[in-house]
Amino acid sequence: MINEIKLNMTVLERFIFRTVSYITYITLTFTGLTFIISDIEYLKWLGVLICLFLIDRIINQKKGFQKISFKSKNIFLNLSPSALSLIERSLDKSILNKKPLKLVLLENIFNLKSIKTALQRLEINYKEIAQHIEQTLKNSKTESIKESREIIKDIVKKAQQTSKNTYLTEEDIAVAVLDCEDENIIKLAKLFSITSDTLKKSLIWHNQKSKLYLLQKMPFSISGFVYNTESKSKTRIINRAWTSRPTPTLDKFGLDLTSQARYEKIGFLIGHKKEYDELEDILSKKQEGNVLLIGDPKVGKKTLVSHLAWRIVRDEVKNTLFDMRLISLDITRLISGTDDSEASKTIQLIIQEILSAKNVILYIDKIDLLFKTNHKNASSLADALNGVFKNEHFKIISSITKREYTKSKNDHSSFITNFEPVLVNEINLDEAENVLVIKSIILENQYRHKILITIPAIKKAVYIAYKYLHEIPLPESAIRILEEATEETISNDENKVTQNTVISIAERKINVPLRTTNDEEAEKLLNLENIIHQKFIDQNEAVSAVASMLRQHRSGLSRPKAPIASFLFVGPTGVGKTELAKILAEYQFGSQNNILRFDMTEFQDESSIIRLIGGNERVGQLTESVKQKPYSLILLDEFEKAHPDIINIFLQVFDDGHLTDTYGSKTIFENTIIIATSNAHSNFIIQELDKGSSMVSISNDLKNKLTEIFKPELLNRFSKIIVFKNLSKDDTEKIAQLKLNELAKTLDETKNITIKFTDHTVKTISEIGYSKTFGARPLREAINENLKNPIAEKILKNEINKEDTLEIDAEDGKFFFRTV
Repeated sequence: MINEIKLNMTVLERFIFRTVSYITYITLTFTGLTFIISDIEYLKWLGVLICLFLIDRIINQKKGFQKISFKSKNIFLNLSPSALSLIERSLDKSILNKKPLKLVLLENIFNLKSIKTALQRLEINYKEIAQHIEQTLKNSKTESIKESREIIKDIVKKAQQTSKNTYLTEEDIAVAVLDCEDENIIKLAKLFSITSDTLKKSLIWHNQKSKLYLLQKMPFSISGFVYNTESKSKTRIINRAWTSRPTPTLDKFGLDLTSQARYEKIGFLIGHKKEYDELEDILSKKQEGNVLLIGDPKVGKKTLVSHLAWRIVRDEVKNTLFDMRLISLDITRLISGTDDSEASKTIQLIIQEILSAKNVILYIDKIDLLFKTNHKNASSLADALNGVFKNEHFKIISSITKREYTKSKNDHSSFITNFEPVLVNEINLDEAENVLVIKSIILENQYRHKILITIPAIKKAVYIAYKYLHEIPLPESAIRILEEATEETISNDENKVTQNTVISIAERKINVPLRTTNDEEAEKLLNLENIIHQKFIDQNEAVSAVASMLRQHRSGLSRPKAPIASFLFVGPTGVGKTELAKILAEYQFGSQNNILRFDMTEFQDESSIIRLIGGNERVGQLTESVKQKPYSLILLDEFEKAHPDIINIFLQVFDDGHLTDTYGSKTIFENTIIIATSNAHSNFIIQELDKGSSMVSISNDLKNKLTEIFKPELLNRFSKIIVFKNLSKDDTEKIAQLKLNELAKTLDETKNITIKFTDHTVKTISEIGYSKTFGARPLREAINENLKNPIAEKILKNEINKEDTLEIDAEDGKFFFRTV
């Protein structure tokens, strides 16, 4: 009751109470010490009792009067002395300064050392938040004392509901205050991007790290991030019932995972609850309790097995698995390390030892190695396993990738069907963040606490890995980014790994802009049409459509789980469809080298599907190219000429942003721009333009006509269908000017030669390079034949040298070269 009584006192009464308390403890300390040195026996013992009382108060100074319990009638008894002191100080300050209690409480909270560290880990500037609170306090009015006491009661109740501690701490009060429905606190939380959840996560991290440091239990790897409160016992080969048998041969070729778990080297697991439950359920069966873990490399198959070993050691498994040993068999060493006859005997001996022991679960990683090698010993082991799969004393866990599982199921079904499959999926983003918190604690310890890794850095590493690094699953992909960011921070003599550090690492890794658009980039995006038109002539509707989609993407408004954009470029030959694709690739992906180009006329028959996406042990051209360059522009030339089944494949790509091959392997297209080009109904475009029809009406009519070639559901899935008009002679002349400028720039940069083209030259070369049928396509050849070849000859003949100026003129279709 004392806590509640103190909170109901006036400011003066609380001051008197504290003063009397301090005087009492000082008096008791002085009296106790005086009595101990006294010659009177009973005074000595009284002094000892007083000192023991004071020592007890010091030891229990962080404890409240009562542990947290929802049955508690007086919630204030759950408050630790430090939490009570925080509330008292805030209440006194609120009353004396006539300021709102919640804000005063928040001000005092942000002065706490643990909260300052938590804010630092959240990349929140403490000084800025303190200034904001100070400014808000100036313009805020206080509530009545009665209302203040109700506010305290509500905050303590909230803290009690969310706390995981034995007593309510200052940190619990901090989390509860941030969770209050208060206008000023909500505004502050939004302004500084801080919530009760993020603060709580940061505080848990800080407390967990401190606890491990004090216990000197800091692990060196994530797998060892487990802690047994029970004393460790030596490795047990014989079970506690003394019914099992030793396995010397198996021990020679295997690793006892239960022994590793007993010494806290393995066993840590976050996520994969569903998979673990399935694993334990199958193993618990009396017969045919064999498990095949199926999943991509690094997805967590070995981690699941290690966690099972840890649970066995802690007796946290089903009765049928109690006191078992989990042994990982090194089949590579077993198969290749001995000759055929000896290996056959060894395999049989291992099987017999397992059956005799009756307490062994065998783990074989990459079981497909038994089928992929021509070694005779591999087939011997496979045959030996086939003979004991149904024995109730033989339990086996194996692992395999999705791709190898599909192949093995087809080619070795009699062996594979002895296992019950468990699909091991990638952990989710929240679980990955929790793993990275653990990894961060290890990294900070590894670098002797010279660095601090922030929560935004962790969140950003997980998000980037999930969105852009699909070849390696979470959390491994995110861990690699975080490790690189930490190394860079150390090498730069900095002490904090922030989200900006992570972004810098990722941008170099994937060559894609990831930062929020700054003013300069925003200006470029807003003027993207003008920037494109510096290299691209006319086709305003096409340029505008492409620019709009890029603006949406860079503003974070593009459709999730889909390509950045997908376009169908329709129009006559040589009107700039490919040229616009090149400019787009250069702007978004940094280089025209990031174009993956496919001539769809090469995929006209049904069998070419395998060539495109893979199958029958063949790598797909499209899927493999995207895996190698996941951040690229995919250009599908003459899309309409591909086989209908191939065209249908892209329905899944446009819809879901991924493609799954026959082996279940997924290729992600979420970071690509897909452009399909088509010459379909080109004559219709030319005829309508000759009639004087507008591009708007031509586009609308053409989209209806395209349903004769493409299914409506495919057309509807394109981000935009863009119609290109044929080029005029004026357009070709402007394009010629651009191409000649490029030629002049190249010669200036490579040979230090200046070239000047007269207007007659530009006009003449554009007339030679113009074709109503092929658009500007012949222009390249015209420049090569009439200008580049003669210039090359003059350079080789030393007729043009460095720092020379070459002037090119034209008359009656002929070109004249003059060195100035």
